[in-house]
Amino acid sequence: MLESNEILLSTSDMNLCQAVMQESPEGVSVSPYYTRSAETEKVASFLISFASDISSGIFAAWLYDKFKNCKSTETSINGHEVTNDLNQINVVINEALSKHKQKPDNYNP
Repeated sequence: MLESNEILLSTSDMNLCQAVMQESPEGVSVSPYYTRSAETEKVASFLISFASDISSGIFAAWLYDKFKNCKSTETSINGHEVTNDLNQINVVINEALSKHKQKPDNYNP
């Protein structure tokens, strides 16, 4: 389960993979996320964490900057398909953050 201020980015666009793994701003960490599924052979996933003092808007703008030079391929954030649209990226990130805020500390599904 993802922690607050974490997203899971999955993409088949290798240019986006390289862009995300390159320079990240202070307070943002990008780690490869490995899965064992034959279906995801050509999909790379990254766990991207950002510090709580970074606004979701700034984080979304950084991520959008990585998207804008990449071709549109199958890309998802936390399982929601996204394109290189800043508003869409913002919405998906804010939805993910609001889900974490709604759960009590002792939440255990």
